[in-house]
Formats: sequence, structure tokens, C-alpha cells
Amino acid sequence: MLISSDLLISKTISYLKKSNANQSKRVNKIKPLLYVLICGLIISCASSDSTRRLVRTESTDLYWYELSQFLSGLPLDEKNRFLKLAESPSYKSYAATINSYWEKIDSDYLKKVQPFKNEFMPIKSAANTAFYPLSGADFVNLHAFYPDAITNIMIGLEPPGKITDPNTLSSDQLKQGLNSIQSMVGEMAAQNYFTRKRMRREFANPHFSGTSPVLLIFMTRLGLKIDFWERVELDKSGKLIAETEAHITDKNPDKVEVVRIYFHKPEEKYSRELSFFRMYINENSADENSSEGKYFASQGKFNLLLKSAEYVLQLPMYEKFIQTILSKTDTVVQDDSAIPFKVFDKNIWESKVFGVYTARARLQNTPNVPDQVDLQNEFKQNAKTLPFKYGYGVLKGNDKSNLMILARK
Repeated sequence: MLISSDLLISKTISYLKKSNANQSKRVNKIKPLLYVLICGLIISCASSDSTRRLVRTESTDLYWYELSQFLSGLPLDEKNRFLKLAESPSYKSYAATINSYWEKIDSDYLKKVQPFKNEFMPIKSAANTAFYPLSGADFVNLHAFYPDAITNIMIGLEPPGKITDPNTLSSDQLKQGLNSIQSMVGEMAAQNYFTRKRMRREFANPHFSGTSPVLLIFMTRLGLKIDFWERVELDKSGKLIAETEAHITDKNPDKVEVVRIYFHKPEEKYSRELSFFRMYINENSADENSSEGKYFASQGKFNLLLKSAEYVLQLPMYEKFIQTILSKTDTVVQDDSAIPFKVFDKNIWESKVFGVYTARARLQNTPNVPDQVDLQNEFKQNAKTLPFKYGYGVLKGNDKSNLMILARK
């Protein structure tokens, strides 16, 4: 709640005078300056709230909230429009499986990340825009490391997809759609990342397609409440606007597809947002002459997350993109498959390394970039224990993952 500028100024001046009566004349001189500064602060706070979406209340349409509860396999209240569907044996089996998968994600990962983050992550800039290139549908890791972000951006090659109203599907169609979702959640539970092969297969489901259903489930299971889901598009000025019919029917495989999800924490009055972009990152993606570059430039400071990034950002063609994004980034969490360690100038970045790195993971259809000798040395000298799976380390065995935290000094 904001108090009036006059009241705040009056209280401030009264405090200053009481603290030192001899300063009363000086206080009168700085009163106009105090007025400008405090008004500016109040206006700034008010405008930041006014640009955010109010949380939907029970008097509004709660379709997306009810749908997210249903897809997440959670108990539904008697008013939920999908309650009848939840009574079927196939749905009860689905819900039980999702519960078991989420328990594994929570116990093997989330409960270990929290104390780790509290000990090693910098608390400054916690509310920066959380940015996750090459993310797939992995909101779990993004929110685990940057839970205070109001704006979240994820980029992947996977389609954002659609979510058909479950009440319009036959029992077989519903079962088919839920099975695909179940498969994706199960893969995250098993190894804390998605494989390209499984995403390509399961995200092609015609009823609950793309990343959107899985994103809703992860967000809901993380204790967040879904307000609204919508398709948007990126215009030439770098703004997200309502999707046009021309964009919907555009069959260009290189077009940028975007979905935006508004959500909030239970105690909050205003919504946060997640935007998932289906787009190919190239050397011009952060150039302010491109629509996506203009969008990134408008987002203020970033906190960056990278994981299981297929080593593509270590190709020379991405140097410009990396340098542009890092110039407005305060914190980076990543594994060895992401930005080359040599990029982080030690005069600018403080680094902490965890786990094990001896060589890159040898994966099919990934660039043949060399092992990072400087990173090998850093791990030999300074690595601390990593208590959870992260990135491709899971492919090498237990306790073989690696993670870096890089913070701007």
C-alpha cells in the first residue's frame, strides 16, 4: 500500500529534525529535493504495479486454473469443470503416476537445490528477468534457481502447441493425450532434462501438443497458480501482441511462435509471466535490428540459465549473441555444454564450480567442439560437491554432473 508523498516527506523531515535540531535550516533547504526524490520513487513503484496484470479472482473465468489442476493430477474441488473426467480409472492411474514422478523430482532435485542455492547463489538482482535459451519445456530448473523473477523467458525449437478442452475429447483421445504428457514428466523425473527424440515424439500429440501442457503442470506442481494462457506474436518493434490470423496460418517453419502464461504465487495480487518462444537462435538474434533483439533489449537485466545446451553456443557464429546477452546479465547458472568458460573475464565475473568436469559429453548430432582445458583446470582446483543431477552428467553416472555459477562482480 502506498502512502501519500506529503505524509512521507513530513515524516522524513520530522525524523531529520529530531535527530539533529541544528540541521533544521538545512532540512528546509533540501525539502524540495526530498519531494522530487520521494515522489519519483512513489510514481515508479505505482507504475511498476500498474503495468502488471491483476490476479484473476473467483468471480472471473478460472478455466486455465482448473485445467492446470486437472492436467497436474491434483485433487479437484467440486466446482472444477473437469471433475467428472477425473473419476475415470484411466485418469486416476495417470494422476497416481504424475504424483510419483513429481515426488521423485521434488526429493531428488528440488529439496536439494534450495539449500544449495541459499548457500552459493548471490541474492542481488534476484528479480531480474529469468532467461533460459535452449530450454525445451524445463520450467522446473528455471524456477528452482530464479523463483523471484516476475518475467520469465524460455526459448526452444519445440512448438508451444495447443491444449484441447478435455471435455470435448473422447475417452480414447483423452487417454492418448495424457499418456504423452506422462511420458515427458517421467523423463524429467528420471534425468532432469528432456531428450530431443522424446520431445519430438510426444509433443506431436494432436490433443495436448507442444510444450504448453508440460509447462502448466510444472508451474502448478511448483505451487504456482495459473491465471491465463494465450498465443501471442512478436511484432517488428519487438513487442508481444495478440496473434493475428495471418500469423496463425503462416506455415513458415522459421517463424517465431510464442505462448504467454500469466501466473502468480498464492499470496500475490499481481501476475507474473512466462513467455515461451519457438525460434532458432542465430548470430543476429540479439541484434536490435531484429524483432527478437528488440524484445530482448526491452527486458532490462537478465539472470541466465543454461543446461543440456548441446554445445551449440560454443560455435563461433554465436559469439555476438552471447556477448550481447551477457552485457545485460548479472548471474549465470550453466553446465559445460553452454557458454564457453573462457568468455567469462575474471575481472568481471566471479565463478564457482561444482561437481565433475573432465571432458564434454559425446552426443550424436552435436557440434564437435573441443574439451575446455581452462574449465578442466578450474574444476581440478576449485570444484565443490554438487548434490543433484544437472545437464548431461547423468549420462556418465551418479555424481558426474557439473554446474557453474557465474556472478558479475
